[in-house]
Amino acid sequence: MKALRILLIVGLMGAVAIPAFAQDTGGVTTPTAGYDGGFFIQNPDGDARFKFNGRIQPEYFYQQGGYQTSGVPMDAINSFRLRRALLNFSGNVTKDWSFSTFILNQTANSSTTPSNLSWGASVTYNPIPLFNLEMGTLSVPFDRFGDVSSKNYMFTEASIIVTEDFGINDLSPSRPAFGMANSVGLTIGGNWKDRLVYAVGVTNGGNPNGNASYVLNYNKRMTVGARLQWNILKDPGSSEMDLAWSETPALAIGAGGAYEDQGVVDAYVASLFQRYNIQGTGDITFKYKGLSVIAAWYGRIQYDYQTGTNIGLNYQDAGYYALVGYFVIPRKLEIGARSSQMFREGPNNNQNAYEGTINWYIIGNTLKWQTTGGMYLNYDVNVGTGAVGLYNTDVHRRYRIWSMLTLNI
Repeated sequence: MKALRILLIVGLMGAVAIPAFAQDTGGVTTPTAGYDGGFFIQNPDGDARFKFNGRIQPEYFYQQGGYQTSGVPMDAINSFRLRRALLNFSGNVTKDWSFSTFILNQTANSSTTPSNLSWGASVTYNPIPLFNLEMGTLSVPFDRFGDVSSKNYMFTEASIIVTEDFGINDLSPSRPAFGMANSVGLTIGGNWKDRLVYAVGVTNGGNPNGNASYVLNYNKRMTVGARLQWNILKDPGSSEMDLAWSETPALAIGAGGAYEDQGVVDAYVASLFQRYNIQGTGDITFKYKGLSVIAAWYGRIQYDYQTGTNIGLNYQDAGYYALVGYFVIPRKLEIGARSSQMFREGPNNNQNAYEGTINWYIIGNTLKWQTTGGMYLNYDVNVGTGAVGLYNTDVHRRYRIWSMLTLNI
């Protein structure tokens, strides 16, 4: 809260200072301070610029159904909470060199885990559209979610394919969702004639169960990834919704791959040692006049071995998500539906989610209210804690509702 108060105070100072920081250039006034998706101050030509913005996301969360590891039905959750509070500082020091740093406080997307505070920073060199180098806190290029901010989600949360918690009391068994964790490293990318977008990157590896890691990498393990996107028609952008109401069709296909060298004991199954995993993904995005359609497929091979016997194990997993959204009132009222499924190798450990959402854009994407609800099915593994057979035979159904207000400062 203290950080948010500081943000508001500095923002008001910047807004008041607009007349004083204006440059008269031959009768044309160029603002050197003001608001443009965040409060900024800059020199007259804009090459040197400092900007800060933020995000506040309070929400109501309800959950009914599911079991504890003992087999006892879980109590319903009926609660308000602060999902995210974000401060972001960014800018340019020259035309080609820019920076970004953030402070983020957030809770887990679907549990009662206490909130956690994280931070990160990166520096970017972008002399031409075809070449862009970024170094700092990031994840390797892999899927389209790597480019999507939470402010641009159509639903209150991203698909379970990339976000679901891996705790045994949550929806999924110990193997994590798809995607690469945040870490420290560098990426190189670029854009060729607004048709072909490429990115490759490398970060520290050794991340247990896909969790973020910013520590010194003593084990010399690395994670590498790459992604290509071809804009068949106009670039649809990274946002999940077509808030811009595209007057001409936008269509793109993308593909990515990643290798994660883990080398750690499984965070939830102590008898397993995670060696590495290889993941691949493909996606398609279409937008036109308020309609948005996105589909993505994921595949993974996880290589482990048992710590007691050194017997090698590998698991092949797959998954997908597909969503469709439409503005029934242009740029104001949107409805959407999404289906997500994860197919993990082995019996009784798949996971499904079927969701719907209704979104009211009060002031564009600056202030919006989203309400998402759905049914979540988990064919869980037997955790061996007093409920023999339960987790191998029962379908765990949970019903969830999120109602979130988002303010992008």
